[in-house]
Amino acid sequence: MNLHIVGRIASAIPKSSVDAALVGTTNYADTKDSDVVVITARIARKPGMSRDDLLSTNAKIVGAVAAEIKSSSPNAVLIVVSNPLDAMVQRAFQVSGFPPQRVLGQAGVLDTARYRAFLAMELGVSVDDMCCSPC
Repeated sequence: MNLHIVGRIASAIPKSSVDAALVGTTNYADTKDSDVVVITARIARKPGMSRDDLLSTNAKIVGAVAAEIKSSSPNAVLIVVSNPLDAMVQRAFQVSGFPPQRVLGQAGVLDTARYRAFLAMELGVSVDDMCCSPC
């Protein structure tokens, strides 16, 4: 259970104008009939571990989690935050069988920084010229 993520989401509930219960758990029974499930399950990349090794290991983990969620919360929206993100979202989508609009990925600052850097390189401009927030 990642209490940091649970705490951040819990802090946003009062601003959402909805009454919601937030549960951080490793017990699938606690997630029964959830509207939204955030998948944080994964291992971190270890020294000497290739990106392919990480992908293979985390795909097994996310696949197992998605299968459990499919059983316990068949109408949930899945938000995946496990890395490598794109591949893990695809894996959750495949295993869950949920419609694509119900399986999402959430990236962070590192992904945005990489995006800005790659765009700047391709366009031949400074990263300072790449605006990633409303201008």
